[in-house]
Amino acid sequence: MANHLKYIDYLRGKKDVVRSLTDQLPIGIYRTTKDGKILYANPALANMLEYTSEEIYNVTVNDLYPDKNVRETELETFDKNKARTSTKEIFLKTKTGKIIVVKDTVNIIRDRKGNIRYFDGVLEDITAQKKAEREILQLMAAIKQSPVSIVITDLKGNIEYVNPKFTDVTGYTYEEAVGKNPNILKTEHTKSEDYKDMWEMISAGKTWRGEFLNKRKDGSMYWELASISPIIDDNGKIIKYVAVKEDITARKATEDALIISEKELKEANATKNMFFSIIAHDLKGPLGSFLQLLQLFKDNFNEIGNEEKLDYLNILIGLSNKTNNLLEDLLLWSRIQMNTVDFSAQKVNLIELAQVAIDQLIQKAKEKNIKIEVEISKKLQVNVNSNSVITIIRNILSNAIKFSHPESTVKINAHLKEKDAIIAIQDTGLGIPEENIDKLFKIETAFSTYGTNKEKGTGLGLILCKELIQKNSGKIWLHTKEGEGTIIYFSLPMEK
Repeated sequence: MANHLKYIDYLRGKKDVVRSLTDQLPIGIYRTTKDGKILYANPALANMLEYTSEEIYNVTVNDLYPDKNVRETELETFDKNKARTSTKEIFLKTKTGKIIVVKDTVNIIRDRKGNIRYFDGVLEDITAQKKAEREILQLMAAIKQSPVSIVITDLKGNIEYVNPKFTDVTGYTYEEAVGKNPNILKTEHTKSEDYKDMWEMISAGKTWRGEFLNKRKDGSMYWELASISPIIDDNGKIIKYVAVKEDITARKATEDALIISEKELKEANATKNMFFSIIAHDLKGPLGSFLQLLQLFKDNFNEIGNEEKLDYLNILIGLSNKTNNLLEDLLLWSRIQMNTVDFSAQKVNLIELAQVAIDQLIQKAKEKNIKIEVEISKKLQVNVNSNSVITIIRNILSNAIKFSHPESTVKINAHLKEKDAIIAIQDTGLGIPEENIDKLFKIETAFSTYGTNKEKGTGLGLILCKELIQKNSGKIWLHTKEGEGTIIYFSLPMEK
């Protein structure tokens, strides 16, 4: 009898230990009957269901189910399959009516006949976890359906995830991209200094924003606007990087088209302004002088001698040539703007074209006693439009004479470079101030200055030359130093 009492005390002690342990566990522990009566619930379970430790025993399991049919279905299933254990996620209703999601892990205690006597189980509140899972699923769905590329990398920049839009834009599949570095998209357009600045910023926990010109898998180029940020854990430590990138190729093309359109509009306005300026001043001036001189010549015809009459005629011839050349340049320039000029090319001797241009300016050179030296091989042939090249040489040579000092020399020479002939027209005159060099070939900044004998130009000559040279598949450039002279170079093709 004494031993029996000791054993009962031992069992009671064990029960107290178990009760003490379960009371301290942070998860819910319970024992219930099949009809739903709660035989035991630890404080954590009561707290989970928003009851006190005393109140929990005044409710039944059925009271905790928002849908009573779910409880009945569970019991029917347990009766049929004779299961000993079960783990499932269920909805329970707390004292205040709040619905929570719990993970229910239960041992089914049966008698010798297999009938259910008790349910001993553990309840874990997974409401927050399920909410987080739903949010993650929603976020992943949004990322997969996102209209922008999303890339996640490790701390070394190696790709760990790309969304479907990344594949659409770059041509790289998920499998091809993961494990690679985003520099598979890199082009020479972005400098290494830019990438260095980006890494310094995101490594410091900041967000970097900028544009890249990238290369697709097929080698084609595309523009993207990128926002790259660090992913920081709860301890403030950077664990990954995420890049959100928008394909802006179409937008950049539109912006470029607008820039080109604005430039063309600006050039068109400048062209119009110059056209009217030339008509109003440069053309009107010589014509006015011509008429005045002609009237003066007529009025004094009988009173002046033959030598003076010859001087009048020479001046009139000079004004006529000047006006005629200006009109020819102006009309040619206008036709170029309207794309009505025939630039068909043929093989011709360069020296023959140069000689035609020189003959047109020989009188102008004599007036300043300027010598023109030509060093062009008679065998040198170019494949060009003859009339346009004569106009080019005439305009450049005219400028060289205009800015040369009397008693000086203007040189014309040519040499071969690969498949081009390089022509140089050199003077030792005034030269061009450095700040004006960029204005020489631009219609919107065209300007002219006076020559050594106060000759006035239109500013049209070199602009016309540039367009004619380009039409002949050549280029124009110069070397000049103020006070020492200018060399204007241009290239012409020797073959088609």
